[in-house]
Amino acid sequence: MGIPTVVDRIAQMTARLCLEPKLEPIFHEDSYGYRPRKSAHQALAKARERCWKRNWVIDLDIKGFFDNLDWELMLKAVDFHKPEAWVRLYIERWLKAPAKDKAGTVYERDRGTPQGGVISPLLANLFLHYAFDTWMARHHGDNPFERYADDIVIHCRTKEEAEKLLSEIDQRLSSCKLTMHPEKTKIVYCEDKNRKEAYDKTEFDFLGHTFRQRMVRCKDGSFSMNFTPALRKGGNGDQGQDPRMADAFGERGRHRGACAKVQSEATGMAGILRAIQADGNSGDIRDGSIDPG
Repeated sequence: MGIPTVVDRIAQMTARLCLEPKLEPIFHEDSYGYRPRKSAHQALAKARERCWKRNWVIDLDIKGFFDNLDWELMLKAVDFHKPEAWVRLYIERWLKAPAKDKAGTVYERDRGTPQGGVISPLLANLFLHYAFDTWMARHHGDNPFERYADDIVIHCRTKEEAEKLLSEIDQRLSSCKLTMHPEKTKIVYCEDKNRKEAYDKTEFDFLGHTFRQRMVRCKDGSFSMNFTPALRKGGNGDQGQDPRMADAFGERGRHRGACAKVQSEATGMAGILRAIQADGNSGDIRDGSIDPG
């Protein structure tokens, strides 16, 4: 987690307001994290619906995604959409900025984007749009998925299909300099009253909820065992919450006033930052492209 200074937060918000309208139209419909008019609740509802239709799930987690995001590939993705020169210039500077730890020690970084950055979620979605979403649509369009940042659920018909797909995803992520989390990534069987195959993994966590077989009340008042989500239990018996569910459980609402203030300041900051277009470093910085695989 990295927290930018107040000035950087205003500048990042300005850059985000300029870049986001160009990227939103091309993002995949099943990408739900940190997007306008998208929510974790929508991702949960879609995952629930698809778990009823498909028997197997790949619970995919990318190890240290924000910390290991490759700068070269990230900037190629940014360049592909030809942002304003000052936006491109400052994105590169924010990515490569040194960090300071709690002890006050300043250290250089060679990859990643700080999770606390205002523009980091947008950059993360752009990176995974090409590294995962577009690749899945092109090569595995028959396997629907829900992605919330780096937390991904993929639906398969058979165990063999899931195993083959997981192997291909592993290779794809490796080619994008990412790694699957060895413990959190797994294949799960959606067990319920009608699906009774013997398999050791029959539940998974997604966005603060545990998906598993549980007793539910039907519309006619009867009870049945269905595969459905419920809030995850914490280690101390309390209901846990995934940090990425912050906007779903009101974090966005609590900070709405602060964001409005930042956006107001950002509007005035935009004119100042656009003057950076005259910077000598902003010449030919938009000649790259990215191969969506």
